[in-house]
Amino acid sequence: MSTTIRIKLETKRKLESLKRYRRETMDEVINRLIDRWMRGEWPEIFEIILKLKNGMELSPLEKMWIEELAKAGGWSQEDVIEDLRHFDDPSSLRAERYRGLFEKYLREAVKLREESDTQQAAEKIWGAVTALIKLYAALKGIPIVYWSRGRMDSFITNNVEPEYRRLFRDMLDKGQRMHEHFYEANLDPKTFEERWEELIELLEKAKKIVLGAFR
Repeated sequence: MSTTIRIKLETKRKLESLKRYRRETMDEVINRLIDRWMRGEWPEIFEIILKLKNGMELSPLEKMWIEELAKAGGWSQEDVIEDLRHFDDPSSLRAERYRGLFEKYLREAVKLREESDTQQAAEKIWGAVTALIKLYAALKGIPIVYWSRGRMDSFITNNVEPEYRRLFRDMLDKGQRMHEHFYEANLDPKTFEERWEELIELLEKAKKIVLGAFR
């Protein structure tokens, strides 16, 4: 039995065990998930997505995966779960969701910075950076679920227009530095303010490019 057939049979059994799963969409979902899985995009969260789409309880290990995804992207666990649950939405719907998340996290970041909570502000603005990149990916029809720094860099290299790559890389680099500050509190107030202003300038430039793709 070939590997592809074996995986398909195993996956069908998993889906059939999910009593509330709609029978009429089973083949479509199987084929889509196998395609992603066989290309190795996110095998670790394959079963998590199946469970979330059926309202099933996650195991302690799966909950740890959600927590790690939230930490990596600077999002809340609730937003990560919602993103995974709707991973196969049309790109237009995903783009609208990411636009909302970008605006939410940027708004929260600005408010926290005004309150002098630099660590929380730093993490929220990192969440805005990752949401903006995911928004651009959705507009380009690229449904990448598991975000690591390497995957974001790869997206920029392979999918962002050459004239914009340096802008997006600089934004990602400076956003990552804010992400580090959230965990390590290693930016003094003056350095934080200077880096904040630099990142905000990059975000505004990148936002114009990304939102221009909506038109």
